[in-house]
Amino acid sequence: MLLKGISRLDAPFQTSPERQTHPTTPVLSPRLEVRRNSNGIRTGTVYVNCYDVFDSNTPFGGFKDSGIGRENGELGLRNYLEHKTVIIKRPEDSMP
Repeated sequence: MLLKGISRLDAPFQTSPERQTHPTTPVLSPRLEVRRNSNGIRTGTVYVNCYDVFDSNTPFGGFKDSGIGRENGELGLRNYLEHKTVIIKRPEDSMP
């Protein structure tokens, strides 16, 4: 695990550029303003003041070369959907 300290909350968080996999990023801070910066972190999961907390309703994975794609939650289920359109003309329907 790479640990990196920052002195300003308005500074962007950056993950290690030489690594192409960043499954999780833990952020430890007594200041909850860190939430605003978490949107800029390009990892599958950002933990703020905790680690390895899991809820099966939240999507997981898929950033950079990490994992095998998106899993869990509604977003993960979409990977298994196949869309199809079925159009049926009934005898009583008139064609334009």
